[in-house]
Amino acid sequence: MDLSKHLEKAEDAIRRKNFDFGIDLYRQLLSVAPGDHDARAGLHRAYLRKQEAKPTPGWMAKVQGGPSIALARTLSAARNHAKSAEALENYLALDPMNLAINLQLGSALELANLSDGALAVYEIAAESITGAFEAWKRAGGILTKKREFGRAIECYTKALEINPRDQESLKARKDLAAEGALLTSGLETGGHARDLIKDKSQAADLERKQRVMQTAGEIGGEIDRLTGELANDPGNIQTLKDISKLYERKNDPDAALDCIERALQYLPDDFDLKTRRGGLKLRVLEREIERLRPGAAGDPVAGQTLARLEREKLAFEVEDARARVSEHPNDLMVRYKLGRVLLKFGDVDEAVGELQKSVADPRVKTDALVALGQAFFKKGLFDLARRQLEKALETVSASSPRTKEILYNLGVIGEKTNNAHDALGFYLRIYEIDISYRDVADKVKKLQGA
Repeated sequence: MDLSKHLEKAEDAIRRKNFDFGIDLYRQLLSVAPGDHDARAGLHRAYLRKQEAKPTPGWMAKVQGGPSIALARTLSAARNHAKSAEALENYLALDPMNLAINLQLGSALELANLSDGALAVYEIAAESITGAFEAWKRAGGILTKKREFGRAIECYTKALEINPRDQESLKARKDLAAEGALLTSGLETGGHARDLIKDKSQAADLERKQRVMQTAGEIGGEIDRLTGELANDPGNIQTLKDISKLYERKNDPDAALDCIERALQYLPDDFDLKTRRGGLKLRVLEREIERLRPGAAGDPVAGQTLARLEREKLAFEVEDARARVSEHPNDLMVRYKLGRVLLKFGDVDEAVGELQKSVADPRVKTDALVALGQAFFKKGLFDLARRQLEKALETVSASSPRTKEILYNLGVIGEKTNNAHDALGFYLRIYEIDISYRDVADKVKKLQGA
């Protein structure tokens, strides 16, 4: 099964900082292909990105994730290792830097015969967590079984940088070096020299494509190599895509965008290329906006430029979303995204039309109803706004974080319509479970005294 398009969609969601949606997409992919390396690696990178942007306190992770750990232990004892891995993933979504749980997850995946998924877990943990000696070592073990000796040696070398005296890693690296020399000499296969050279070239090319852990120098070297290939075949779309992804890893969205623009000259109607172009253009604009933001308050010229770029970014998001709806008119998720950006852009009437259609998609029903409530609120149609939010409230559990947001918005509508009794009722429901939520404590005090 080709997951590439779905993976790109998930990657795009994470780039746009739509973490929950991106993580959900990765989890859906893994429900279909639980052993897929790229999906598992993408999921764990998404956990880390979300943690950087919206950190979960350690105590909260332990409280909320405790039942998942207990369930994982029960399932492991019953030898249901695949389900145990799912439970451990639930915990790592809250605490992705927990090395012990990452190692447990890797073990569960190996026991479930999902070694590629386990490899992804070990690799991301090793890259992200300081001193993750065991993760490097386990990754080396899996790569040895896969006969990817070059990458296995790299992993054991990393492990030995952390723990130079580990005898198992020392022996494994020595044995791998000998194995590699044996293969290179041709003694194992007895093949013809030209065949061996060809095989080695293909193996090196495959290793380059599969390698997850690349230094800045290696990325630059790979860009130079692919650029050389492109000179002989300038219309090679895959090469342009590969170079673009490498530039993204170098945090150079301008150069990455240039590659995609060149690819679109050959395939102007390619939806995936258009999607990538949209994501990269937004990254270019966002980077310039973030560069200007710190000095905008004290510099009128920078402030004006910042306002112009923010408006330009919104206009581009609308244009990009409209193009996607034009090509996929029956995709209600795409229509929901258009409705959201139209609402931000200020085109409320058109936003309402798109959001009303997208309510039929169960994946975004709650979000679409909340957005409709916001749209009707902006138009001063408070009864309609309240109706949408009440429908949204019916779709979420009492423990969902969205519940507090919806109740708060209903309270605001109550205040706006001079219905203090209803407003107080909604705020008290929040107050009962989270006194620190926004300014709900002040609002309860104010309304009780009214």
